[in-house]
Amino acid sequence: MSHGSGMKLLRYTNIWKTDEFSVVDQDHTGKLLDSKSITDLRRVRIHFTSYAVTSRVASVTYSDHGNTYEVTSKHYYIKETVFGRVIEFDLGALMSRDDAVAFAEEWDE
Repeated sequence: MSHGSGMKLLRYTNIWKTDEFSVVDQDHTGKLLDSKSITDLRRVRIHFTSYAVTSRVASVTYSDHGNTYEVTSKHYYIKETVFGRVIEFDLGALMSRDDAVAFAEEWDE
């Protein structure tokens, strides 16, 4: 396992209800190069704000063509104070929006 730090574009994909995150290398023009899957994420930057990240393993049950399946994946969460309340946001749900851009600051590959 290798450790990463700095700032790399964070990519989110959801395949068969399984969350997957990777860090993406870019050249100086912003062109996307190769990506590497991550095994743990500790800090992200979203819209100029840095957030500590917590994680939990979550199971999701879904049905496809009459068959029921259960998948398990690691979900990442950030916390934000909104109107005086601390609210936990699922990073995968945030990243699934088209306008969401996040950068990994600390991670393991």
